[in-house]
Amino acid sequence: MIKVETHGRLGNQLFQYAAARSLQLKTGQELLFSFREVINEADQEGGSGWEDALKYFNVAQYRTYSKKNLLFYHSSPRQIALTLAFYADYKPFLMKNPYDFTGLYEKQTKWAPRLDKAGVHWLRQGFYPFTADYKGNYLLNGGFEAPGYFDDIRDVLLRELTIKEPLSIQQEEVRKKLKLCNSVCVSIRHFQLSDAARENIFNVCTPEYYAQAIKIIKEKVADPVFYVSSNDQNWVKNNIDFSESEVIFEKPDELAHNKLEIMKACRHFIISNSTFSWWAQYLGEYDNKIVISPTKWYNNKFESPLIDNRWIKL
Repeated sequence: MIKVETHGRLGNQLFQYAAARSLQLKTGQELLFSFREVINEADQEGGSGWEDALKYFNVAQYRTYSKKNLLFYHSSPRQIALTLAFYADYKPFLMKNPYDFTGLYEKQTKWAPRLDKAGVHWLRQGFYPFTADYKGNYLLNGGFEAPGYFDDIRDVLLRELTIKEPLSIQQEEVRKKLKLCNSVCVSIRHFQLSDAARENIFNVCTPEYYAQAIKIIKEKVADPVFYVSSNDQNWVKNNIDFSESEVIFEKPDELAHNKLEIMKACRHFIISNSTFSWWAQYLGEYDNKIVISPTKWYNNKFESPLIDNRWIKL
């Protein structure tokens, strides 16, 4: 069995599903997801969406873990012993330097070879080439925010990460239009976090970034139609200039899985440092798509594997 301790909302959960699904196709084991930490997340930034988001997609069959304690406690004695030792080593570093993702990555990858041999895939940030050689149950805990975990099954993900319930007539009309025109999905997250240090780390994409990206798109794409996905449309309208181009704003009350289904229909993408916008471009199937992203995913020295060298980076 592949046991997954799930974290975050839709964008985060898709990374964890994709990594587990790739492992499943190599091992043939059953999938078990725990959404305990998602539902009980103390800092529910964004308000909604803290649930099992996989249930809205045509994903592979999985079981849902229903007990109150962590999956960790239902692992093998060897997995428990190694995981406790690992956690005791890196937790003090994490508590002292919560946004030093480079240092944390170095600390975690020192343990990764030993954990891997026990079927424990645990990495908060970055990529490590975990294997599929373990003969018992696997325990997955981390972000898995790197295409290296699942690029080998992209064709499978394109089929499975489609929504179960059809879009409304109005939504489908928008999706079809975006599919046929020179559409550009623009993902803009505007928020102010209560923790100033966290705000400084995550607030990467400025109005200047979007202005430069829009300018580049207009130079490269004839008659672009911008589809804006944002949590703060009023801010976008007051701060982002699309000049005389056609702009379509998503419906403010759009459900996240429907948003993704519409966004991925676009031909080109201006993304933010958001897992949700990352998945929109990854699932986009236009052959000659242009993707513009920030040069860095966080305002620190960590080099995220989410940023593709083929993209235009600003």
